[in-house]
Amino acid sequence: MAIVSLRPQPSWRAGPEAFIHVRPHFMFSMASSGALSSDPQSVLETALARLEGPPSLIVGGVASDASRERMLAGIDPDIAFHGSTSCSSVMTEAGTFTEGNSGSGFLAISDPDGDYGSAIAPVLDGDAQGAAATALIEALRRAGRPGKAPDLVWLTATPGQEEQVIEGLQGVIGLGVPICGGTAADNEVAGNWLVFNQDGAHSEAVAVTVMFPSVPLGYAFHSGYQPTQTKGVVTRAEGRSILEIDGKPGAAVYNDWTDGVVGHAIDAGVMSCSIPPTTRWAAAVMPLPALNTSCSRTPTPLPTKARCRCFPISRKAMRSP
Repeated sequence: MAIVSLRPQPSWRAGPEAFIHVRPHFMFSMASSGALSSDPQSVLETALARLEGPPSLIVGGVASDASRERMLAGIDPDIAFHGSTSCSSVMTEAGTFTEGNSGSGFLAISDPDGDYGSAIAPVLDGDAQGAAATALIEALRRAGRPGKAPDLVWLTATPGQEEQVIEGLQGVIGLGVPICGGTAADNEVAGNWLVFNQDGAHSEAVAVTVMFPSVPLGYAFHSGYQPTQTKGVVTRAEGRSILEIDGKPGAAVYNDWTDGVVGHAIDAGVMSCSIPPTTRWAAAVMPLPALNTSCSRTPTPLPTKARCRCFPISRKAMRSP
């Protein structure tokens, strides 16, 4: 789970003899809480107790087998709530909560002068693009800003259709609005992931939150990886599966690039997103290039059916090697 940093900034007014500090007229506060607990309700209550005002938005991540009913029953339906399940753990500024696969974490924002809306739309007949557009339009309506472009979209999709989801969002609000967030998960990659709010929980859906904060907004992402000089051209592909790179079996090439990491994952029967990702050039963001980073999985054996399945997870700015 990523954290969006929103902080009120003081302003200054020039006077005849000095600068006078003008305090913001609004009250903005943000608080988080994370813990190893099978009861997300208590973790949420801790976050809300730290908040200096009524909640305008709550974003939560819980273990896939955690009980959610009591927690959701206590949240006013008028509060924007954005929830999803996580794989094994959650992370806040206080650290990671991983033991026993029971971590829960929440971020709460109180911003009486801002507008926030959240909605979930199920994916029907495989139309993830349409579900994303539906969820976004409803989130804007709930924020009281229909037809407006938000300062930021917070997104949680369910696995497998992320590209179509982003296309659906950008078809409504264009390319200039930052989209942050990720994909719901479970502990075993068994399809037990969910996105949820006060309206219900869904295993195949799109959860969207729109933010119109009353304070300046900033965002950043870092994957923990640095670019290398290694590169290749995908010469054969099928959907998300890279069949060949430079005319050779895709996973075999990728295995060479990673000094055997891919082969080890296959031998161990692991479909892991811890394999070093691939990147694609997206655009120039002066003075840095923006790269699309793809989490790679290799479910087929090496080398006869070697292929890489790529799951785009982010856009980030990185220095050229």
